[in-house]
Amino acid sequence: MILVTGATGFVGRHAVRALLAAGHRVRVCTRRDPSGLPADVETARIADVAEVDWSGPLRDAHCVLHIAGKAHTDPRGDTGKQAEFRRVNVQATVALARAAINAGTRRLVLVSSIGVNGSCTQGHPFTEADAPAPTDFYAVTKFEAEEHVRSVCGGSSMEVVIVRPALVAGAGAPGSLARLAGAVRARAPLPFSAIHNQRSLVGVRSLAALLELCCRHPAAAGRLFLAADSPPLSSAEIISEIAAGLAVRPMLLSVPVTLLKAIAAVLGRSREVSRLCDSLVVSSETAQTLLGWHAEVPIRDELRELGAAARTDA
Repeated sequence: MILVTGATGFVGRHAVRALLAAGHRVRVCTRRDPSGLPADVETARIADVAEVDWSGPLRDAHCVLHIAGKAHTDPRGDTGKQAEFRRVNVQATVALARAAINAGTRRLVLVSSIGVNGSCTQGHPFTEADAPAPTDFYAVTKFEAEEHVRSVCGGSSMEVVIVRPALVAGAGAPGSLARLAGAVRARAPLPFSAIHNQRSLVGVRSLAALLELCCRHPAAAGRLFLAADSPPLSSAEIISEIAAGLAVRPMLLSVPVTLLKAIAAVLGRSREVSRLCDSLVVSSETAQTLLGWHAEVPIRDELRELGAAARTDA
C-alpha cells in the first residue's frame, strides 16, 4: 500500500494514475472531494494536513509519497503567510515522517523543489552535488523540510527519497505557467523574443513516472534526484509552444534584457521577470542512470497541451 498526500492536486492526480497503472494499491489522504479520483483508490479524508492523526492513513502503508504542500503565492514581507508556509511545508512534513517511522513504513518519498538548488544557473546545469542555495521563501521551507526529515529519519530504518522537480508543465498546470498561458490567450505583448536563455521543465506525466519509480526501485533508497526533461527551452520557445496549443500567434516583442530588467525593478517585478530572462538548466542524469527514467511525453507536447487546455477553459 502506498499512501499519497496531495493526491487531488496537479501532480498528485497524475502520480496516483501512474501508481495504479504500475499495479500498486493506493490510499490517498485529501482535504478535497475525492470524487475526481479513480474508483480503485482508498481515501482518508482530513481537515488539515498539518493536524492529522496519521495512524489510520498509515495502516499497512509500506511507502508514503508526500506531495502536499503550500505554493503558488508569495509570502514575502508577510509574517503570517510565512508562518503558514512553515506550518504546512515543514512542520506537517516532519510530523508525517515521525508517524511513518512509528508505523513501520519502509520508505518516504518527499517531493521538494528545484528552487532548493537556486533560482538560476550560470555555466553548468544544476546537479544533486550542488550546494543548496534557495532564494525565495517557498524554496527555503522545502529545504528546511528536507533537512528536518533527513535528521528525523537518520537513525531509523525508514528510507528517504527526495525529488526536486523543475517547473512542472502539462494540461492544467497552475502557477506561473497558468499565468503565462493567460497572457498568451489575451494576446498580451510579451517582451521576450530577444531573450536567449534556457529553462528546464518537467512534464507532469514524466514526473509521475519518476515518482512511481522512487516508490519501489531499490536504487532510489536514500537518494536525491533532480527531475527535468530535455532539452531546455528558451522563454520565447515556451511561449510559442503554449501559443501553438492555444491556436494563436503570440505577441512576442524584442526588448533588450537590460532594459527589461530595469523596467521590472522600477515596477517591483524583478523576481518574476528574472524567471523569464535567466537560465535554469537541470541535469537528470542521476535518475536516468540509476532508475532508467525517461520522459513519458516530450516537453513541447506538454506545453502544447497546456495551451489547448487553457483554450478550452477560456
